[in-house]
Amino acid sequence: MSMKATSIENVFVLFLAVPVLAHAQSDPTEFFEKHVRPVLATNCYSCHTGSKSGGLELDSRSGLLKGGESGPAIVLGQPANSLLIKAVSHTDPRLQMPMGGSKLKDEEIADLSHWIEIGAPWPESKVTARRGFVLTPERRALWSLQPLQKPAIPAVKNPSWVKNPIDSFVLAKLEAQGMKPLGPADKRTLIRRATYDLIGLPPTPEEIEAFEKNNSPDAYANVVDRQNEFESTRKFVQASGPTMASSTWWTLG
Repeated sequence: MSMKATSIENVFVLFLAVPVLAHAQSDPTEFFEKHVRPVLATNCYSCHTGSKSGGLELDSRSGLLKGGESGPAIVLGQPANSLLIKAVSHTDPRLQMPMGGSKLKDEEIADLSHWIEIGAPWPESKVTARRGFVLTPERRALWSLQPLQKPAIPAVKNPSWVKNPIDSFVLAKLEAQGMKPLGPADKRTLIRRATYDLIGLPPTPEEIEAFEKNNSPDAYANVVDRQNEFESTRKFVQASGPTMASSTWWTLG
C-alpha cells in the first residue's frame, strides 16, 4: 500500500472518531442540557409530563427509569435495548414517537443513545423544563389550528349535479378518481335516511306517505326541521326528567 493511500485512510479514521471524541470529552451535565433536555422538551413533554400519557413521565431521570405501561423507557448503558431509542427511531411500527410526528433527526437519536450509554446523567438540582403543552412548529401546522379561509370552489365536469358549493368539492374529488355520484334517492329512501340519521328511528308510515305526497320544494327541509325539533325535545325531557319527577313528587306530597 502506498504512503498516500495510508495517509488518506488515517484521515478517514480520524474523521469518524471526531464525534465520539467530542462526546467523550464533553461534560455530562453540559451535554445533557445542550443535547438531551431540549430534544425531550420539544418532542416529549407535551404528552409525557403531568398528563402521563401511557403512564410515562419523561421530565425526570426517575420517571425514565420507572417507565410506563410498556416498561422502563431507558436501560442504563444499553441504548439499543431502551424503549425510548426504539420509539424515536421508528424501528417498531407499533412504537413510534413523537405521536403523529416524524422520526427524530439522526444526530438527535445519536445524542440520546450516547446519553443513555454513559448512564443518563440528569442534574436533578436543575429546574425541570415547564410542564404542560408545548406548541412545536409541527403541532402548530395542524389543520385545526390554521386560520379560517374561503377556498376557491373547484370546477367540475358535470355542473348540473351541483346544488350547493359543498357539492362542487365532493364532485371534484369523485371526478378526480374517475367516479360518478349515484342518482338521486327516491322519496321513501330519502326520508328514511334523514330520520335514521337525525333521531335513530325509522319514519312512521304516516310520515312517509305525507312526504311522498308533498311536492313542495321545501318538503325535505321541513322533514329535517321536524326531526331536529323532535330530537331537541327528547334531549330536554331526558335532561329534565329527574327534576320534573321530583317536582311532581313534592306537589303530590
